[in-house]
Formats: sequence, structure tokens, C-alpha cells
Amino acid sequence: MEKTNYKPNLVARVLASREKPRLACLIPFHTPENMYWEAPLNGILKAEKEIADYGVTVNNFLFDQYAPDSFRKRSTEILNFQPDGVLLAPVFSIQASGFVRKLDTLEIPYVFIDSTLKNENNLSFFGQDPFRSGMLAAKLMKISLESTETTAIINIGRERENTHHIRERENGFKAYSLKNIPNMSFQVLNFPSEEINNKTNSIINIPGTEISGIFATSAAHIIADHLEHKGVKHITLIGYDLTRDNIAFLEKGIIDFLICQKPMEQAFRGIYALFHHIVFKKQIRKNNLMPLDIITSENLNDYLEFELNKEGYYE
Repeated sequence: MEKTNYKPNLVARVLASREKPRLACLIPFHTPENMYWEAPLNGILKAEKEIADYGVTVNNFLFDQYAPDSFRKRSTEILNFQPDGVLLAPVFSIQASGFVRKLDTLEIPYVFIDSTLKNENNLSFFGQDPFRSGMLAAKLMKISLESTETTAIINIGRERENTHHIRERENGFKAYSLKNIPNMSFQVLNFPSEEINNKTNSIINIPGTEISGIFATSAAHIIADHLEHKGVKHITLIGYDLTRDNIAFLEKGIIDFLICQKPMEQAFRGIYALFHHIVFKKQIRKNNLMPLDIITSENLNDYLEFELNKEGYYE
């Protein structure tokens, strides 16, 4: 072997093995009111297609992002499924912590996407630092407004205290504002998710005449829809994610800034991390932070075209 410089063919070894790794994905399902989770699902499907030749299968367990019991039910189904690895979005901190402790006991590796939990034994994490993204939003607000104006932090959904990334975005915004914009006042407004799903109540009662800027920790298009309906044009609105609804309001100028976190790439890379760890026994870097991309109406088309064609550099 030394004389011929022989190296084992890992691909052939995997294909010859009788073991066919099974992965499970636990992420929210997307809805017409919130299309964000369509992108991670597409990333999972893309990765699944690429690794199918290795005998790896991927099974999706989708839950309601506004219902902790839905997360708990689907996580129980995964435990009964007994996968070789799990990709999950730990949307609900309490339920996710209980779930991953069971995965630890079973020695099943798991990867977090979108948000993370502290002091857990996850193999890896792909996503943004939510605290720093909140700070970035506050800095954008500082640039856009006078220091004496009033801003609102708007959280849409239930279980705010149980939703780590939403809570950290809010905390980051507050921390930057208190330190760098001492004369700017802000208020925190929390609205239940039922007001999203009920079309008759989708126009949320925001005291628009008193507020000059809004930081939407999620579902910015819901706030934009309200502002458009009321004919309000003077409010600076900052939100997250290049969903179709958000893009439409960005192009109209109702949303001023979107912070993009590459959700499709998060899921795609998360599946590959599990694949390389389980199949090829590779060491995986634990924290993989996505860049804090700032998207405006001026750079939107160039950004979308680049993301679409970034793998096609060659004619």
C-alpha cells in the first residue's frame, strides 16, 4: 500500500456499505402569511437530491411555527423514527431543549438552523447572530431618523419569551439604541399570531402618527400591509427576509431595509454537515454565521441575480 501510494476510496466504501443513513428535518411549514420557511425547505430538497446517490434519505417533519405543541408532537415522531441525524430549527426554546437532550441520550447528532440554543451539544449551527442583527437594525434606524423621534419594536406571534431569536433581535435593537441613540424613545408592541391568520384583523392598530420608525422582528409584510392600507408613507420600516411579500413592499418603498439571512443556504449546508459527519466521519465547525446582508430597493435586483447565478461563473 505504501509503495503504490494507495488511498481508500471513501465514496466506494460508502456505496458498498449496507448502511443507508436516514436524516430527519424538523422545521416549520410555510404559510401564505409567512413564506420564509419555503426557502429552508428548498435548501433541504436540493441537498437531498445531491446526496441521494450515497443512499442517504431525508425525511421532513413540519410543524406550526406558532404552536409549541406542534413542535413537541413532531419531535416525538422523530424519536420514534430513530434517524441517524437531525436538522432542526429550535424555534421554541423550552420544547427544543427537551428534545435535544433526548437526542443526546440516544447519541444522535443534530444541527441547528435559523436560531440556536446555548450550552447544547449540537454538532453545528448555521444562521445569523440575532443579537447583532438587532443592533444592525438599530443602526439603520439611527441613520434614517432624527435622534429625538420615536420607534416601535413589533413582535408578531405567540410565545415571545420562548422564541430565542425574536427575543435576541429585540434585545440587540434595545442595546444599540440605549447606548448610541439616547434621545430616541421606543416602545415594544406584541401581537398574537391569530391576528395574522384572521384576514379581517390583519390591519393591526399601530399608533402611526406617533411613530417615525418600526423594527419588525418578523413578518414585516404584515406591518407594511397596514401602513399601505392607512396611506402612511413617513414611517421607516426595517424587517427581515427576502420573501415574496416582503420584496413586493420593498419595491414599493414601504419597507426601507430588509436584513437577509440566506435561509436556503442555511438548510442546504446543515444537511451537508450531517452528511459529511455521519458518512465520512468528518469534523464539523460548530458555529457557521451567515452574513448580515442589507437589502434595499436599490440593490435588490442585483442581489437576487447574484444569488441565482452565483454557481454559474463559467459560460
